[in-house]
Amino acid sequence: MPTQRGKITFRRRLQKRQKREISENSWIVKIEDIIKRDYDLSAKNSNKVKLTNYRSPDKIVDGVLKKEEEIAMIIKEIKRTFK
Repeated sequence: MPTQRGKITFRRRLQKRQKREISENSWIVKIEDIIKRDYDLSAKNSNKVKLTNYRSPDKIVDGVLKKEEEIAMIIKEIKRTFK
């Protein structure tokens, strides 16, 4: 059973669709751009901002050091195996 909020949201979307209103979630692509993309009609909203969370340099260095320690331990084990 749809909630009251769900019904309101659906009505708003339906009204925008019928009026072809442009919102922050809308995007328009020129036919020339579609042709340049070899008619690729994948849903890619160019107006939507991609948020990327990058690790801090300290965390990257810590990760590298940890991996180096693991590699060193593995090499030591391999050396012991062949002695």
